[in-house]
Amino acid sequence: MRKGSVLLLPVLLIGCVGDSSTPDGGSDATTNDVVTPDTGSDVITDGGSGDGDAAVASKHAYAVNFTAPVSLLVFDMPLTSASQPTVVLPANFKAPSDVEILPGGLQLLVVDGAGNINNGPKVFIFDLPITAQSTATVAISLDMVAIDGTFDNEGNLWISGAGNKIEKFTPPFTNASVPSQTITMPTANLFGINVTGNDQLFVGGFVVNNPGHLYRIDLPTDAGTYNGTLDNQKIDQPTGIAFTNTALFVANFGIGEVDNLGVPIQSTTTPTAVGKTLLGNPARLRFTGNTLGVADSKVGIVMLDPPAYNTATITIPAGDGAVHDVRGICFGP
Repeated sequence: MRKGSVLLLPVLLIGCVGDSSTPDGGSDATTNDVVTPDTGSDVITDGGSGDGDAAVASKHAYAVNFTAPVSLLVFDMPLTSASQPTVVLPANFKAPSDVEILPGGLQLLVVDGAGNINNGPKVFIFDLPITAQSTATVAISLDMVAIDGTFDNEGNLWISGAGNKIEKFTPPFTNASVPSQTITMPTANLFGINVTGNDQLFVGGFVVNNPGHLYRIDLPTDAGTYNGTLDNQKIDQPTGIAFTNTALFVANFGIGEVDNLGVPIQSTTTPTAVGKTLLGNPARLRFTGNTLGVADSKVGIVMLDPPAYNTATITIPAGDGAVHDVRGICFGP
């Protein structure tokens, strides 16, 4: 079943998933997704997205290059296959793998995993708009090799990555911020994380050549170890999570596809592959309107067309201009 493996850094399996968003009329938000537990299953009853603010229009696309040229890229919307970034910001990043709009839509966050713990992994927060002169207003030092992040409905930031833990940071965010909660998970390489509008946190983890895991945690929780009710092992390398009204989408990095899990979602739910002929190594996912944006480290930025998500009217190829090894994408002001 596996047609590829995840590229290795010295201590880190490179696979990144983005906090995703649901069709919400072009906005990036934390408040619209609703997933209701139903005897161990998920019923998605309302659209939403994984971060930002429901009222924020998608005027720009933001992406991050994981390897050289390591940078934050800003594109004007609407995108076309010929789009080139209007801003390329190196910002002293080392290995950025995720980009998010903060709740309220006034700031942008970059998760910079840095490859290994000795390189100083950080979360950077920038004021919007991003310009070529932008510098981070907040730089949070991390004690883990971070890959992905998401915001819950209370504005807390959840971070996942290499190792077998996820961490919560409580606002206001400052350079001195430290985790307010740590949850130990059953597996390592937790490269995908996203939260629904009623605070159900989904986390994807895997070890190469073993089944992947899609976990669910009902928030708020005081647990120090995983106490969730769902462990779906049907996705080999889950590295990006996004929602629509009727389905949960997960990037399957090494397999080169996005997996569509309809509802109700259970541990036994078998996904349907989409975008398989268009993708190489999909990492983060994000919706803008009804279109699914895929940050693909091999192919570039792929915008999968609804409703089937098996065609792409717009693809900004890797290696064309500034786009290279893109791992994170989001849409916002």
